[in-house]
Amino acid sequence: MIKQLFFDLDGTLLNSRGHVSPANQAAIQKTSCDIPLVSARAPQEMLSTVRSLNLTGPQVAFNGGLVFIATKKGYRVLEKMALSQLSARVIMAAVMMYFPRVSLSYYDQFNWYVPRYNDIVRQEQARNGLVPRLKSPAAACAEPSFKPLKIMLTIPDAMLVAPLRSLLAGLNLPDIAVQQSGHAYGYDFIEITHRNAQKAHGVQFILQQKKLSASAAAAFGDGQNDLPMLKSVGLPIVMENATPVVQAQAAFVTKSNDDDGVAHALFTHPALKEVS
Repeated sequence: MIKQLFFDLDGTLLNSRGHVSPANQAAIQKTSCDIPLVSARAPQEMLSTVRSLNLTGPQVAFNGGLVFIATKKGYRVLEKMALSQLSARVIMAAVMMYFPRVSLSYYDQFNWYVPRYNDIVRQEQARNGLVPRLKSPAAACAEPSFKPLKIMLTIPDAMLVAPLRSLLAGLNLPDIAVQQSGHAYGYDFIEITHRNAQKAHGVQFILQQKKLSASAAAAFGDGQNDLPMLKSVGLPIVMENATPVVQAQAAFVTKSNDDDGVAHALFTHPALKEVS
């Protein structure tokens, strides 16, 4: 019996305009369990959705790099896993040198940083409502207190994805996880976190807290960075807008994120009747 649900945000719970549809919101609010969102986003980007859905339990940010609970004034951290400053510095220097067309962003718990403003940064700022801090990676990594939680690479040309992944693999950094989160807004995205900061870790953290087995959980996702999460639950549900590689991991493929796929699965899949 499914007792716990997990939801990716972009491309899954959120439609292509970045909103939770009325149908999805109504379906979630009828569920009998508190819902963890499991996202690559920073917690600041997740809070508006968490609050609009009245979610009070643990939430997972940065692909599993940070687990938090929303509070009235912000959020409280339950667990955090940062990249080493050395790895972050090496990665960002190499990307800036060999892939100047790739837009680089990096995050700590409190801030979004960019080494330079460009059209991609301005578009992202318009979508997420956050204001990035302009700071060179070398300057950030020189500060002893800096704890990088995610590096995001926004790639304007799909032909750059393979050579960029090859560069990252060639750096031979054993403490990092490199995940491609999908294609949206005309760009491809690669996210780099601590080796153990994957969505499956956030799922396991919450299941352990609730003393539930993986077989009692279902997860909804659409991107390659959702694969660890989908493989770590009893009922993996994938959106119709996902790639064939991701759909191949599904026990059930629901409608797309623009067709209320979350609500469709909650109301039609027989294993989810007890939670919806």
